[in-house]
Amino acid sequence: MILFVGCDESDDIQKYEQEALTVSGNPLTYTNLTSYPVVGPIESSAPAGDFDAPYRFRLLNASSTTGSSFTKAAFTVDPDSGAVTYTNAANTISTGVYSVDIGISNSNGMAVHEGAYTLTILDVPVLVNIDAAQVNAGIFEQGVMATVSYTDTSASGSEVTSVSYALIEPPVGFSINATTGAISKGNGAVSGPNQLSVQVTTNTGIIVVQNILTVIVGAPPTLQMVQQDGATALTKAVVSPNTAYTTAAPLVDGMSPTAWEIIFPKSLVNSEPDVLAGETAIDFSSSFSIEEPSGKVSIAADTGLPGGLHTLSLKATNATANEYTFEDVLTIEVESRWETTPIYENDLSNLDQITLHHIDSPETYLAATGSHGKTGTPALKFQTINGANNANRKDAAIELKVPISDTTFKKVRFTFYEAFGYNNFFNQRHSRELYSFQASDDSAPPITPDSWDLMMDATNSLWSGTNRWGTIGADISTFKRIDNQVVDIASGTQNLYFFLRLHRVDDTHPTQGQWLLRNFLVEVSKAFPAEEN
Repeated sequence: MILFVGCDESDDIQKYEQEALTVSGNPLTYTNLTSYPVVGPIESSAPAGDFDAPYRFRLLNASSTTGSSFTKAAFTVDPDSGAVTYTNAANTISTGVYSVDIGISNSNGMAVHEGAYTLTILDVPVLVNIDAAQVNAGIFEQGVMATVSYTDTSASGSEVTSVSYALIEPPVGFSINATTGAISKGNGAVSGPNQLSVQVTTNTGIIVVQNILTVIVGAPPTLQMVQQDGATALTKAVVSPNTAYTTAAPLVDGMSPTAWEIIFPKSLVNSEPDVLAGETAIDFSSSFSIEEPSGKVSIAADTGLPGGLHTLSLKATNATANEYTFEDVLTIEVESRWETTPIYENDLSNLDQITLHHIDSPETYLAATGSHGKTGTPALKFQTINGANNANRKDAAIELKVPISDTTFKKVRFTFYEAFGYNNFFNQRHSRELYSFQASDDSAPPITPDSWDLMMDATNSLWSGTNRWGTIGADISTFKRIDNQVVDIASGTQNLYFFLRLHRVDDTHPTQGQWLLRNFLVEVSKAFPAEEN
């Protein structure tokens, strides 16, 4: 079935258009609000008005007629209901009067109602009290210093129904009971005046009182390290790496320690070394001890402390568990002192205590000469020659035996002179190395380089360069001096051996050359009694 619908030509069809909104024609009425600055939303009721739907509310501006402080963005309006809200979660509005401009818009424009809504914020009806504005306290005194309270100043005296207390960025060692308002001092408070500010949060808003309490904390305890006479101040103690030493009891004023702890510098305990800076992990804490309750610090014997200045701090604890750290109070200077008389000295005019080892070479590779042709002086020489006879000259070592006849020997250092040549190829084809080996008896040492302790490898920058052959001569100053190669003597060592080794590392183009060694010197360091300054 087909249905036709028609209309009379006289009917007038017009487009619908909303009324144009005006302030006079479309009045807007809010119930103004008076409120405390409560923490959270402060919200008006929906306004009254006569408008054809659809329409929307817009918040156009907010201002304070009393010049009070607030956050403009915290004012919002619900676009459908028109209710105005101030979001006061951050306690940003102060006492005063606030005026809000509201716009009502539809498809045909907007009516602007200036000052449509007024919000009046009252003072928080709270008077904050404290039972003492200033208190003196000892450095280790603990407990309640003062108590904060409040008075409800509202007309009814019953507006305030909930209260909590908090300190604002308090100094170290202070806290407040959120319920009672009691301000307490614990451990760690700093000497001198400590000012405390409080925030009181209530159901009617927040009150902040700056510097409501000053706690004057007494002077901290003092500690003086003293020398063995018990009176003279100890600036530092000088010891060897292996000296046993015990300080006198420190003089402590202001507390009576019952327990102690040593705080070590990075130079003695470093568990997180900066590898890029060349640091290594060390821990010498077991080398030290501290007597309780006297506070005497002891260093054990034969600990091999690293050289240099080491400044220690001491943490003391008293019977009531109060702690105090005395910073940088004990300085230990560790140094090695070398005996003025060497235990071995040889210009190589003889081979006393020296043995030549042909590990993988003929005897002509390593030999002693009473008068080397180049220098006219005694020397030990490793020599290679051009041609086929060079092929089997691969590895040899010079052994120097140093008896450790005195158990007080703690360190030994070896000094010698060398020259190396003739040309660059000789350096590239051979490796020079210095080793040590410690034996607990008189048995001959193993002649296996892998069992020796490497002291200087081929890359060590102390080795002389090449192309020096034309400059060497009888004068020892024309040789390169290799200084102070130090070995720590292990407990029970009877003999110390040094090995100077030359071995071929590249078979390409064997070249002629020599390594000359002159003038061996061995010195010893002993532990010496501690010196107090």
